[in-house]
Amino acid sequence: MSNRKLEPSLRCLNSL
Repeated sequence: MSNRKLEPSLRCLNSL
């Protein structure tokens, strides 16, 4: 499981 790739995705969603 690669959490590192999900990190950026979550950051983008948090920006919203």
